[in-house]
Amino acid sequence: GTFDTSTGITYFGYYTANNSTVLIDGNGSTWKLAALQGSTPAGTNNTITASNFGKITGSSTFSLGGTGTTPGNTLNIFSGSQISVSGSVTLGNTGNAFNLGDGGSTLSTALVNAITLTGTNALLNINNGRLIENSTNTLVSGTGLIRLVGPAYLSSASGVTATITSTIVDRKSTRLKSSHIPL
Repeated sequence: GTFDTSTGITYFGYYTANNSTVLIDGNGSTWKLAALQGSTPAGTNNTITASNFGKITGSSTFSLGGTGTTPGNTLNIFSGSQISVSGSVTLGNTGNAFNLGDGGSTLSTALVNAITLTGTNALLNINNGRLIENSTNTLVSGTGLIRLVGPAYLSSASGVTATITSTIVDRKSTRLKSSHIPL
């Protein structure tokens, strides 16, 4: 079924909320929201997971982890699941991660305007994931890292020009030669 919170801002990991979990699991399971706000200061070790063809849709921004030093907040899009956000996805600073794909046989997808990794320890891990830019923009930016753990498919919608300005590393954290890649 659909969990619809699209009439206002949804707060997740708010202030001292720690170890919170949201699971969108199974084909036909959808979390529909207007905007997700990870406040500053945010809580720690909060996880949102879409798995087994679950979907997250948003009409605005999707922010997790705030801008302070709040570690362990994670967005997982696994096992054929999809996140589709009309705005940007922002990942907070210390030890926060967006995991796109879990290395399984089914491709997971993120359709976004932009992803911002706001701190040096913010990670976008791709392991059998497809990242699609849906507007002319910088697809991934910020001082965080894109880690290619397994197969990664990066593309832009028809007629859209997208770039990546964040550093891309392989699974051993070896820097790849290009840090500015037009798609």
